[in-house]
Parts: sequence; C-alpha cells; structure tokens
Amino acid sequence: LQATNGQPPGVGTADAAATIALSVHQMVTQVWPAAVRQAVLGGGEALSDTRHHLFAIRWTADGRIGIGGMAPLGEIGAKARVARVAARRLAGVFAPLEGARIEGHWRAHAMLTGDFLPRLHQLGARRYAVSACNGRGIVMATLLGTALADVFAGKSATFPLPPATPAPMRFRSLAGWVPKLLLPLAIVADKRAER
Repeated sequence: LQATNGQPPGVGTADAAATIALSVHQMVTQVWPAAVRQAVLGGGEALSDTRHHLFAIRWTADGRIGIGGMAPLGEIGAKARVARVAARRLAGVFAPLEGARIEGHWRAHAMLTGDFLPRLHQLGARRYAVSACNGRGIVMATLLGTALADVFAGKSATFPLPPATPAPMRFRSLAGWVPKLLLPLAIVADKRAER
C-alpha cells in the first residue's frame, strides 16, 4: 500500500498524473492545558467542516492543535495572513481556543482530483495507492488508514473505496491554478452561507 498522497517516488507515475498538487499551509499552536484538551475534541477526534475554504484540525501528540489552510491572494505575506485567519477560525468554532498562538508553520501539498473525491488506485495485482483527500486529509486520511489497515491485516474484506485504475487528469497543468483563483470566491460564498 503506497500512502504518499499522490506524490509517489519517481516522476510521471500513473498515480501522480491522476492528481494535482495544491500548496497549503500547515500550522500548530502552542501546547494547551489539559482542561482545554478535554473541552475541545476531548476524545481525540479530528474535525473537518464542509466550507469551501477548508478548515480542519486535530490534536497533536504533544497537546497542540494542528490546522491547515490555503492562502488567497498569492504567497507574498501569506504566512502571517494564514496564521491570523487560522487563530480567528479556531476561536470562532471553539471558545476555549481564544488566544491561539501559531508556533509552527510550514508549507505542504494537498492532492486534488478533478471531482474532489479521494481515490484508491490499483497499480498492480496486489499494489494500491491511496491518494487525494482533497484538503480534507486530517479526517479522511485517518479514517482511510484505519479501514485499509483492517483490509491488509485480513480483518476486513471490504475496501473503504472501490479500487480504480488511475486516469490522467485532463488539462492538468491548468487545473492547478483553478483552486487558487477560486479561493476568494469560496470565502465570499462561505460568508454568505454563514448569514
């Protein structure tokens, strides 16, 4: 099982050609006291919402909140902008997270498919690749990983996704720009929906 999120070793593989990479920002907050960790997702759950401008969080092993986000308007000054938005969104969803400080920040890639659905690609007779959680991987990858582990350990005979042959994405070089261009419109749509 290849679990490299559409970025397998080697270039030009079928799995990679079926997805596009979207640059995202990943962050972690300060370590929170035990009372806050119990009050916010106290069972260790991961959270992802259904907004167009992605929002997903989870606790890290050392008691921080991990959060991801995209940067509208390009990458110049994006680190500070994305961190401010992340802290504001955390407090808006969970009052105990008011005053979140972003203490770690790095860039990563979320892999996207043309229809924004995750894939389990069959690469050979007994070779599979799970990829493209489409920016929802904090929750989706956790669930897929558990279900796939059960299949490969012989505890389940049912794949969580139907295995499919990877198909190259059409207009792949142009498709990578679409999410970046549409993000400002997505933010406006989310604000309208909140009203």
